[in-house]
Order: sequence, then C-alpha cells, then structure tokens
Amino acid sequence: MSFLNTFTTHFLNTMEKRAALRAWYHLQSVDTRSIEHAGLSAELLAQGPSAYPWRATADVVSAKVTNIAYNKKQLREAAAELRACSDAELRDLGIARNSIDHVVRYGRDDVDQQVGQERRAA
Repeated sequence: MSFLNTFTTHFLNTMEKRAALRAWYHLQSVDTRSIEHAGLSAELLAQGPSAYPWRATADVVSAKVTNIAYNKKQLREAAAELRACSDAELRDLGIARNSIDHVVRYGRDDVDQQVGQERRAA
C-alpha cells in the first residue's frame, strides 16, 4: 500500500506543478491591477512558477476574502429583490424569472454587450 501512497503523492505534486506552470503562462497576459485584485503578488509572480502560489500578504488576502463575502451578500440581496418583482416588471427589464440568478451574476448578455460597445465607441 505504501507504493500506491507514494505514487499518488508524486502524481498529485506533478499535476499541481503542471497546473502552476499553465496558470503562470496565463497570468503573464493579465494586467497588474487584476493580479493584485485576485490577491496575488506581482513580485512573486515575476519569480515564475517556482514561487507558486504567488499569494500577497495575509492582510491583503484576508481583505479580499471579506470583500468576496460582502459581494456574495450583495448578489443574494439583488436576486431576492428581483424575485420580489412581478412578471410584468421583470418582462419590462428584459429578465425571465428563471434567469434571475444568471442575470444578477453575469448581467443581461444582449444589453450589457450593447452598453460595452457604446462605451468603447464614445
């Protein structure tokens, strides 16, 4: 059984290193502000995959986690507010009742794309 445990541990470590390398390649094209917003350290990221997991200080990570929890609360409140609307109100907003959760998290695809295009044109 120890051979299996050793093999499993080695395999998982290899997969983690491979995932870190792939993530590092992807993060090279991400802007610094987004990296810091994700709780990662740009300095550690510059050191390469060997510095994985590229975490910023504990205080910064803690603040990000608190912010995520607050955002989840906002999402729940927004979804509850939309669920309280009548079908006619939702129809006026262009939202189907069964897509409320999707709309709250990701926006309305057709409307939000048009707004983005208008902002780029301006």
